[in-house]
Amino acid sequence: MKVIFCDVDGVLNNPYTKGRTPDGYRGVTNDLVRNLRKIVSATGAVIVLSSDWRLIRDDPKHRKSYYYLLRKLKFAGGLSIADHTEDIRWDRRGHEIRLFLEEHPEVTDFVILDDIPFGDFGVCGLLSNLVLTNPNKGLTSKDVDRAVRILQGEYVKPCELERNFD
Repeated sequence: MKVIFCDVDGVLNNPYTKGRTPDGYRGVTNDLVRNLRKIVSATGAVIVLSSDWRLIRDDPKHRKSYYYLLRKLKFAGGLSIADHTEDIRWDRRGHEIRLFLEEHPEVTDFVILDDIPFGDFGVCGLLSNLVLTNPNKGLTSKDVDRAVRILQGEYVKPCELERNFD
């Protein structure tokens, strides 16, 4: 099984996203969802939500915003969320992904789409699977190409954690 560990903010939206969630937070951009769909279509990967958005699914106060995300994925891209990573701590995203991989040995290939260079990505040996998006743009065509290559098992030079976007 191929997996896309997907963040939302800075990946499926950017500062120019006009839509808002029912709670007033920045919404999701349809074009960026369609870019995610390109990865899924090319690789057959499933989406595992690693974003903090996964934390609101069980919060009655913010659940409407989670359902907003599900609707945007479905209607803009024909996509759905297969699973979520566990919440360990906000700065432990690499450990959360590593735990998911240990609990799901059926995962053969994976990619991480995130705009934050969490320090534990390196410690957990995840840098060669990371596509670090520019939070001012979100998931670009260049990011899509890198993600597809990673999911197809190609060697891609590990991501640098410094912010050096062109």
